[in-house]
Amino acid sequence: MINTLLKIFFVILYISLPLCCEVYSADSGTREDGKDYLPPDASLSQIVAYAVRNNPAVQSSYALVLAEHDKIDQKKALPDPRVTYGYFFEEVETRVGPQEHRFGVQQTLPWPGKLFTEYVQARKSHEKMVFMHGAVVNETVFKIKEACFEYWYITQLILITENNKKLLEQFEEVARSKYSTGSISHADYINAQVELAKIDNQLISVQDRKPVQEAYINTVLNREYDEAVPSPEHFLVETQEIPAEQELLLIMRKHNPSLQALELDIEEKQHAVDRSRQNFIPDVTLGVDYIATDDALMRGTRDSGKDPVIGMVSVTIPLWANKYSAAVNEHQNMYHNAIEQRASLENTLISELQRAVYQAKDTQRRVTLYKDVLLRQAKDAYSVTEQLFASGKASFLDYINTQRTLLDLERECVRAQADYNKFLAQIEKIIGKEIWFHAYEFEVPEPE
Repeated sequence: MINTLLKIFFVILYISLPLCCEVYSADSGTREDGKDYLPPDASLSQIVAYAVRNNPAVQSSYALVLAEHDKIDQKKALPDPRVTYGYFFEEVETRVGPQEHRFGVQQTLPWPGKLFTEYVQARKSHEKMVFMHGAVVNETVFKIKEACFEYWYITQLILITENNKKLLEQFEEVARSKYSTGSISHADYINAQVELAKIDNQLISVQDRKPVQEAYINTVLNREYDEAVPSPEHFLVETQEIPAEQELLLIMRKHNPSLQALELDIEEKQHAVDRSRQNFIPDVTLGVDYIATDDALMRGTRDSGKDPVIGMVSVTIPLWANKYSAAVNEHQNMYHNAIEQRASLENTLISELQRAVYQAKDTQRRVTLYKDVLLRQAKDAYSVTEQLFASGKASFLDYINTQRTLLDLERECVRAQADYNKFLAQIEKIIGKEIWFHAYEFEVPEPE
């Protein structure tokens, strides 16, 4: 009967992009020295899978899963039997001879149902820990995705700033030429140099951010802080339709590992209540005593030297009812606490999901606006202003303002793209399932 109980084979832990056949391929699995290997051109899915395999928090929670699994077998066993030995310092004379020593064996048998309830409770605790482990993996996946998207943003910001610096350097040469011919004032020429110095400072600042972000990514991956991070060129997901909110809520209620863990916590607490009520039922102890007896002093005595064997039965008396009643009340309160915790978490997740969906849709609109409208117009305006300035028909201020506008829009566009992907990752974290990418299975030990 016990072996037919529910078995947990795995927790679905969702990782991004291509299926695990790519993640665990020969060029992205282990190195010759046996250590995990992350190729320089690793995709986001490979980076995420590496984090799941190596992150200390994930490994720590997995150890707890194994520990809870080991508790199950402990709950199936009876209490240890007791062996007793007694030696008569003064032999007890009986008709059949003096008694010298005695041996005894006792086994406590909990009332039928007690062990089974504890066993089921241990299984529920193990199942709960499996989903708690899933929640840790879920959080780790979100952290590494968020870090990678921010890393992509920083690298794009460096490229944008470098390109704008080149444009300003070209402009500064034009301004120097115009200043030498008296076409612009000394103040305009100085302003051109000031703008170049400002963007040079911005470039240094954003370049300094890159190793900091790389160190954070390596921290999540459990690598040395200065190890090379794969190029983030293909990290982002293009904007696409986000499922309806009601659909996401249904997925969340079914797949969020924290919610599933609390569901199992409720069941575990209910079994704890049942077990505490069973304390009012006595336990039975069966025993056998053997007494070694020497021969009787009087020869010919019937049954001389016969060793008696005594069967024993003892029953515990649950006398202190107040103690057991308090235990029942304690576990009932813990049961109600688990119910309220689950309701509170669901309310929080619903609120967070609504906010994340709104933010994702809002940034999605901004990305479309920047790419399809604003950037095109800003580039056209910059090109026209550059030509007008070269021909002397536009002022220095017009050129600088147009260049600043283009730079700001390019920055805002990549910021919106990175944020959009972060919000998608947050949605997936909340619902507990990836809806844009493939998933892979993360195996956990199977109870017997």
